[in-house]
Amino acid sequence: MRSTYALILSGAMLFACSDNGGEKVEGQEVEEVAAAVADSQLELSVEGMVCAHACGGSIKKALKATGAVEKVTIHFEEERPSNNVVVLYDSKKINKGEIEKIITELNHGQFTSKEISDKKLDNKVSEEKSEQSSSDRTPGISAVTSGFEIPNIFEILSGLIL
Repeated sequence: MRSTYALILSGAMLFACSDNGGEKVEGQEVEEVAAAVADSQLELSVEGMVCAHACGGSIKKALKATGAVEKVTIHFEEERPSNNVVVLYDSKKINKGEIEKIITELNHGQFTSKEISDKKLDNKVSEEKSEQSSSDRTPGISAVTSGFEIPNIFEILSGLIL
């Protein structure tokens, strides 16, 4: 009996996570996102990070979603109370206070940040990058889909075992 439940559960998970082969899904919105051209660099000391992948990934994703951040570099070392985050951003679109606010509001206030340095980047490099990116750049595309959450597999399996 339990093996039947496990088989049904496995099949449901397989089809729930299947790829649609690149077809457009109804209800999916696609928008073009212009690449940000950084003119400033902000270095922060961030406390509360427990891993580079999930914590660093959530910070990168949130900052890149603003459309004003070109690059986020996480310098993570395990068992350090704080880790450094370097953000290259367009100061015409976002300021350092907004960047710090985004980070500190992530994951229900898990992170705290403190500015280490904030400096303007060389304008010649930014202008060259802007000219190059406008001629060579392909527009970025992001997709927004309706929310779908995968159920907690551990809760489901523990119910089958007990």
